[in-house]
Parts: sequence; C-alpha cells; structure tokens
Amino acid sequence: MSPAPLRVMTWNAGHRKDSWELLRSFDADVVLAQELPPPPPKEVGRTAYCPFADTGTRRWGTAIWVRDRPFRRLRATTSRTYDAREGIASVAEIDLTGGGVLTAVSLHAADDKISKRGLRKAFDSTPKGYAVTTMHRALSDLTGYLDDSRRSTGRDAVVLGGDLNCNLAFDEEQRNPSHALVFARVAAFGLKPVVPVIAGSTHVTITRERIPHRQIDYLYASERVKVEDRGILRTQQMEERRDHLPVWAHLSL
Repeated sequence: MSPAPLRVMTWNAGHRKDSWELLRSFDADVVLAQELPPPPPKEVGRTAYCPFADTGTRRWGTAIWVRDRPFRRLRATTSRTYDAREGIASVAEIDLTGGGVLTAVSLHAADDKISKRGLRKAFDSTPKGYAVTTMHRALSDLTGYLDDSRRSTGRDAVVLGGDLNCNLAFDEEQRNPSHALVFARVAAFGLKPVVPVIAGSTHVTITRERIPHRQIDYLYASERVKVEDRGILRTQQMEERRDHLPVWAHLSL
C-alpha cells in the first residue's frame, strides 16, 4: 500500500499574533513559513526556525514546521555567506514514510535595498528594492541542496516554497527578463511549480490591492513528485487578514 500523500503548504504569516494558531489549524504535514514569530515552547520540537539577523527590528524569521515526522535542521546555505543573510531561508531534511528524505526549503525574498550613493540623479529621490537580487543570492547559496541529481536515492526529493516577491508581469513593464531568469533558474534545478507561474494575478496569493501583481508566493517540487491535488487557501478567515494566502499541495513521494 502506497503512503498517503504528503500535505505541504507555503505561507507568509505576516508576523502576526495569530500566526501559530492559524498554522496549527491548517491541514498540513509540512508548512514552509515566512515572517513567522519565534515558535512557542510546545512547537520548538516541530520547527526548524531561522530568525532574521537584525532581530532588533524584525522579531520574526523563516521556518519549516513538521507535524509528526523526524527531521533535521540544516544550515541555511551551502556557501560561505551564511552570516550575511541569516533568516532569508530555512532548510530541513525530513524522513519520508516510504524511505528516503525530503529536503525542504522555506525562502523569503525580501527586497534588497540599494544605496542612493553613486546612482544617477534621476533615481536618487526614490531608492528601490529588488527581490530578484535576494533570489539569485539565495539560489546560489542553496545550490548544494537544490541540485536534485545529488540526492542519494531515487526516493529522495526536494520541495521549495516561499514568498519570492517575483512575478513575470514586472518583466513586461520593465522590458527586461529579470523575473523570468529567476523562475528559469529554479526550474534548472529540476523543480516544477505546483501552481502555474503566470504573469499578473491569475493565481492571487496576496489579497492587498496595492500589490500590482498578486501571485508572489510559490511552491515547487522535484519533477519526479506526483502532485495529487493543489490550490490556494482563500477562506473568509484568510481574506479578513488582508495578507498572504497559503499555497498548498498533496504530494506523492
């Protein structure tokens, strides 16, 4: 008899007080979370949590919550730049029921603010932030985990989820392929999106109207993984929060 599908979800919790109560109520085996407050004592044993390095201003971090399976927290990068961006990612190795391991990555591509110094005057009045720079750095740091060919057995797999703050529609406005390059780089690791990546807001994952293109949260799995079911959790309770919506999938591993 085949193991039951693994219920995986990615969710930006918005660093709110009800985050842990909501997370526990989700019908999920694994939650890849971003902007999550530190775990309460009873959840510490279920959580691989990585706080942001600048904890004086951001009292939240990135996490992987595992309901009832053995797991091991891994360093958030395989490169030597770990201390520079602590809190951008959490990584855990989860034991699968049928054998093998699932390498889970929770990723938060916060805007990388650029300095006004040295920029042309036309840009000085409005410093910009670029999530794509954070994504490229994180993908470089995580390469040793994401390279599916390095998995030890045919039963192993990878899932990656997070608030990537990327959308193909920005490329159409900016007339360059910066966001497409991010998605292509993720795909190059042999990872497939469980919900299609489409320019604009076909698949809304954040309900704030001020966000111009509202598919910015994504969930990926190894090509060999069968997606039994998938969706975006858009309940009245989630709508009332006026924030991110969880992306979920039932995966046969």
